[in-house]
Amino acid sequence: MFAQHHSRVTSEKVSLNIKNQRSRGFCTSKAPVGYLNTGTVEHKPLDPIRSPVIKQLFEKYATENWSLADLARWANAHGMTMPPTRRRRTAEELLMEEVEDTQVEIEAICRPLRANNVYAILRNPFYTGRIKGNGKNLIPSNSHTALVSVELFETVQRQLHKKNTSIHYTKKLVSPYRGFVRCLHCTRTYTPYTQKGIMYYGCRCRTGCNNKSKNFNISFLEGEVGEILKRLSFTDVELAELNTRTEADDGRMEENRNSEVERIERKRRKSQEDLTYLQVNKLALLRTGVYTPESYLEEEMRLGKEVIQFESEIQSSGISMQEVASDIKELSELFKDLYLTYEKANSTEKEEVIRKLISELLYCENTLAIKCRNGLEVLESRLVVDCAHTSWISELVNNHKSIQQSIREIRLIVNKPKPP
Repeated sequence: MFAQHHSRVTSEKVSLNIKNQRSRGFCTSKAPVGYLNTGTVEHKPLDPIRSPVIKQLFEKYATENWSLADLARWANAHGMTMPPTRRRRTAEELLMEEVEDTQVEIEAICRPLRANNVYAILRNPFYTGRIKGNGKNLIPSNSHTALVSVELFETVQRQLHKKNTSIHYTKKLVSPYRGFVRCLHCTRTYTPYTQKGIMYYGCRCRTGCNNKSKNFNISFLEGEVGEILKRLSFTDVELAELNTRTEADDGRMEENRNSEVERIERKRRKSQEDLTYLQVNKLALLRTGVYTPESYLEEEMRLGKEVIQFESEIQSSGISMQEVASDIKELSELFKDLYLTYEKANSTEKEEVIRKLISELLYCENTLAIKCRNGLEVLESRLVVDCAHTSWISELVNNHKSIQQSIREIRLIVNKPKPP
C-alpha cells in the first residue's frame, strides 16, 4: 500500500509540474520534425536543414496541385529525411542481451519521408507556433517560433478535409461488449460473432501467448460479471472491521488533519497576500520594470492557480473519517441493489451497467477479471491490509470524491425507470 501511495503522489507531482509548464506556454513533449530537441522545454529551435523543406510542403499543398505521395517524393529528392531513430530489437537480440548480459548496439538511421509522414506534418498545428494547453485548446508557444502562418495552415486543413473521404456502412452491426474484453496476457481484443443464434467472442492472440482459451459465449461473460459485482459489496464481518478501525483511527487522523489544514492555510494566505500585492501595485511594478506585461500576467495566473489549488486541498482535507466510512457503507449497500437490477436486465441493459462501472474486462483460461473505475477500487481491493491498520484509511480519504461520484452513478442505474 505504501508503494502504491508513493507512486500515486509521485505521479501527481509530475503531472502538476507538466501542467504548470504547459500553462506557461512551454512545449512539454518532443518537438516534431523540423525542430531540434535540445533537452529543455524552454527552447525548441528550428532545424536549419529540414524546416525550409517543411515550409515548402505547406506552400505546395495549398496550391491544390500536389498529392501527399508527390510531396513525399519531392521532399526525398531534395534530401529530406526523418530524424534518426533506432529500429526495434529482434527476438534474437533480446535473447542475446538476457543470456550474455550485454546491450546490443543499434545504430540510429534517418529514414525517407512517406505519405503518412507528410500527412502528420500538414496536420500538426505546432508549425504555427502554437501548442496544446491544459484545456486542449491551442495557446501561443514560448518554446518555439512559427514556421508557417495560421492562414496557410488553415488553407491546408481545408484542402485535406476536401480530399478526405469516409466509408460508412449502411447497416451497422450491433454487438454488445464490442472492443471491451481483452486477453489478460497479450491484451488483444475479443471480437463478437454469432453462431447458431448465440453470441460468441473470439480472439487471435499473439504468437506465444499463454492463453489457450480463445472463445466463450455471452452467457458466460454476463454470468461471471454478475458474480464479480456480487462479491464487490462488503460482508458483515468487513463492515464490522471497518467500524472498529474507523473509531480507533478517527482521533489520531483528526489531529493529523487539523495540522495539515493549518499548513495548507498558511501557504494559501501567503499566495493570496502575494496576489493582492501584485494587483494593488500593478502600475508601479510595470513602470519600474520589475515585470513586463507578459511576465506580470504569468505571475498573476500562477498565484491565482496556487490559491485555487490550496483552497481545494483544504476542502478535501476537511473530510472526516466517519463521513468516508459512511459513504463506503452506502456504496456497498447500493451494490447489493445493483446486483439485483443487473440480474433482471437484458443484455443491452447489462452492457450499459458494466461500461459505467468497469473500465476493462480481462479474460484468460475460463477466468474473467475486471478493472474497476475510480471510486470502486476500494470495493475491489478493500484497502484493508493486515500490516497497515492505520494507513489504509488515508487512502479512502484520497478516493472520497470518486467514491461519491460512483454513488451518484449507481443511484441513477438502480432508480432508472423501466421502459413501458
